[in-house]
Amino acid sequence: MTENTLKLQEEIKRHNDLYYRENTQEITDAEYDELVKKVDIQTVGTAPDRRFLEVEHIVPMLSLDKAHGQDEVEEFFAKVRKLLNVHELEIVCEPKIDGVSFSAIYENGRLVKAATRGDGYYGEDVTKNAATIEGLPKVLPDVKGRLEVRGEVYLRNDDFLKLNKDNQFSNPRNTASGSLRQLDRVSRKGTYVQWEVDPPG
Repeated sequence: MTENTLKLQEEIKRHNDLYYRENTQEITDAEYDELVKKVDIQTVGTAPDRRFLEVEHIVPMLSLDKAHGQDEVEEFFAKVRKLLNVHELEIVCEPKIDGVSFSAIYENGRLVKAATRGDGYYGEDVTKNAATIEGLPKVLPDVKGRLEVRGEVYLRNDDFLKLNKDNQFSNPRNTASGSLRQLDRVSRKGTYVQWEVDPPG
């Protein structure tokens, strides 16, 4: 590994820590993506902050690859067709919600654990702050056994503008992350959108 590659990896780690732990950023998402492309590494978040209890994800909470341009989209489709052994694909597109990936665990219908993605294998326990998340049920009637629900916690733009009258927050995504990851309970509430139930594994 070259000295330049090591420096780039250190820089990427520093930007990951700023983004995922400090809820701030020094470079744009596009600039970050360019850095990652230079060293061709796969990163998912960052290791959990030691101020939080650590939660192990039974099924890793990984990230999707990004596609930059038509060629990479076509490569993705080809990979999926090969994996599924099909010629035709039906694709669903949905808006990208820029928030914080999140896992909620229910036991017999009661929310018992909430965790951030962390590094994909271990996240941060944010169960106490889960009560502030709009749209995340605390009880699921008629659900027996263990159920895991994954999704995204985000702050709607209109809520962000109301909250940010004094310009103390950089953007809705970092504000949602900061609100979820407060060590003491907060009144700022994020919104939750679900994208997976009981992931396979």
